[in-house]
Parts: sequence; C-alpha cells; structure tokens
Amino acid sequence: MKKFTFVSFMLAVLLLSGCGTTDNTNSKSDGYDVEKSHSKLDEYEVVNTESEVQDGDFIYRLVTEKSEYTTDESVNIYAELEYVGDQKEVMIYHAMSPFYFPMVEKVRNYEIEYAMAEPLVGTTLKKGEPLRHDYTRAGGYSTDKQDDYTKFMKSFVEDGFLEGYYILNGSAEFFTGDLEGDQGDRKDYNMEGKIDFKVFEASDGASQ
Repeated sequence: MKKFTFVSFMLAVLLLSGCGTTDNTNSKSDGYDVEKSHSKLDEYEVVNTESEVQDGDFIYRLVTEKSEYTTDESVNIYAELEYVGDQKEVMIYHAMSPFYFPMVEKVRNYEIEYAMAEPLVGTTLKKGEPLRHDYTRAGGYSTDKQDDYTKFMKSFVEDGFLEGYYILNGSAEFFTGDLEGDQGDRKDYNMEGKIDFKVFEASDGASQ
C-alpha cells in the first residue's frame, strides 16, 4: 500500500480552524488570471470522461459525469470495482478504501494528492454487484506558507474546484488471498484509470 505525506480533508480543516476566517479565495488570488483563463483552457481537450480496465476477475471503472462543470456546481466523480469471476463472492483487502483519486490541474501544473488512512480492511465483493465510491475533495498543504499553491489548495479543500483543466489518475489497489495462510496465495492488484474534465468560472456563462 502507498504511504502518504498529505493530510485528509477533515484534518486540513481542523488544522486551519484556529487560523481565523478569510474571504473565499477566487481564481485570481492564486495567481491565475481570469481574463486569460478561457484561452488557456482552449489549449486542452477533454479526452476521457470514463475509463474501464479489467485485470483477471476484476473490472475497475472511473467516471466523471460531465466533461465540463462550473465553479458553482459539484464535480461528480465515482469509482467502481466489480468481481466477475466464477465464485459467488470474494474477499478483498485494502486500506480504508481500495480507491485512490490523485489528480493534477494542468493550467497551473498543480498536483492534488489524495490521502487515506491505512488500516487493513476486508470487503466482500459479490459477483455482478459493483463496489462504488464517490469522490470527495481531499488534499494537503502547509499552513506556514502563503504561496499561490497554498492559496489554491486552501480554496480547493474548503470551497470547491477552481477554474482549470483537471486530469485524474485514479487507481484501485487491493489484494486477495488467505491472510492466515501461505503468502504465496496472495495476489496484488493495482488497476489504473485516467479521466479528465474542465471547470469554468460560473460568472463567465460557460455551458454546463
């Protein structure tokens, strides 16, 4: 399993709760010029709103419900893992969730990591019944810095997606096998998918 250096959404909020209130951060406050935003976004083309891969008896899906959003609406993303093997059900083992949602905002070239607690959790997958997880915003940043990246991440975590072009490099990471048996029985899976989408400033009248 991955080791993480970033705090989760809730931890970030708790760390910042004592720092006082601030005005909502808009796209200009992180060094991003709204006047030039559309020309920059036009340089990018959305390629995949859905991704599906199969590895053995498992199918991993990654989906964004729209190719374009505005900053005043929710960005709806979800992942699914489906067992399609010969058994009625199978047990998989993973961290708090088998799904990871790291992404990058390409206009600014900012990475948005996806943190997760790492207990060992077992989940039973029934054949033909996908396990689904909806994406929730998460990320980390240093409260001691006041650079553009920190302002971007603070606004992203607390308020939502800023205008930009986002590529999400998702994955499903888990293993199967008998925990108390021979280690040779264990099989590791790291199934990867990629989707992309754009977010426009709501006030600019972008099509939804």
